[in-house]
Amino acid sequence: MDHKPVQQQDERTSGMAVAAFSVFITVVAVFVCVLVTVLTVQSRPDSSGNTSGSGSDGSTVSDEPGGSSAPVFSPSGAILLPHSTANTQTVSTQIASDYAALVNARTGEIIAGKGADTRFSPASMTKIMTLLVACQRLTEQDLEQRVEYDQEIMNYTKAGEYRNATCHWSEEKYLGDRVAIRDLLYGIGVESAADCTIMVARYLVGKSPADSEAEFVQWMNEEAAKMGLQNTHFDNIIGYDSENNYSTASDLTAILIRALQCDLIADILSRPSYEFLAYYTDESGAEGSYRNYSYSTLFDARDTGSGRIGAYETQYGEFTIAPLTLGGGKTGSLEYETWEYSLASFATDSAGNTYVLVTGMCSQNAEVMRDAKTLYGYVRSD
Repeated sequence: MDHKPVQQQDERTSGMAVAAFSVFITVVAVFVCVLVTVLTVQSRPDSSGNTSGSGSDGSTVSDEPGGSSAPVFSPSGAILLPHSTANTQTVSTQIASDYAALVNARTGEIIAGKGADTRFSPASMTKIMTLLVACQRLTEQDLEQRVEYDQEIMNYTKAGEYRNATCHWSEEKYLGDRVAIRDLLYGIGVESAADCTIMVARYLVGKSPADSEAEFVQWMNEEAAKMGLQNTHFDNIIGYDSENNYSTASDLTAILIRALQCDLIADILSRPSYEFLAYYTDESGAEGSYRNYSYSTLFDARDTGSGRIGAYETQYGEFTIAPLTLGGGKTGSLEYETWEYSLASFATDSAGNTYVLVTGMCSQNAEVMRDAKTLYGYVRSD
């Protein structure tokens, strides 16, 4: 029997098997290369902020993983600019504030206003834009990173033009303590803390506090230009009074409407208080933590009467705007010969419609909420 044909068939079969195995190895190799490339790209720090190791300015940043690399907030849809209509009510003697704009957040209609397009200093209402810009550059991963409260931050926020600004920390014993970026954002919006604000800016920019603030201000002005706000300009990120830090009641309502599209910012501005942990390293090298609290300058969470609502209720009794429900907001105050108080707030009706209100430059703390009560009274159901 001739076995040659069988031998040739076995050789062909063997050759096909080798070829198939080679193809398989090649495919596997390509797959592994692609996988390694993808993982390498995903593990790189986002250009908008550090994710591990030390910041470029030497500040401590934790290595703790977790969270998405997507931005915390990516605005979508058309930018809504407030506008007057034939139905817009002009208020003058009805309120004590010099400026005001009450806006339907869905339509952009100015329901009631007073000097709505006149420029004034927004004070700490500036921080609404600070939060808006920060959340567009921070990722979910960034939110969990811990940054250090150090001498550089303390010097910058406790001296110079910011020496009278509200700060969360005020003593040297807290130097070296570490706080998550998420908690610093709440410090910005709830407590209006200047040190929290500068720490977030330095984390994102990675330079000295002054240089980080300057670059962050550029981002804020770019955002204002993108939104089409022609009467708004910033030269600092905490709301320090300056002739080049200005906005209008109308423009500030536009910023607040855009900011409220971010769930995190909406939650920050609605909190009467916020509890978080700060971390430290003891003498033995072990990590410890302690509880911290931020208290809203709008809500009177500690019943001291110093918050906007607390001041109102001390003088006038319970604050209500029924049938609307006050959602939250951001205060602002400046000291000239006397104090001037401002407020950006939002409220909802039973149908879920949102209304935003900005009042500016009122000489009495309690009257800010009285003006809010008066103006929200102009809301009529759609």
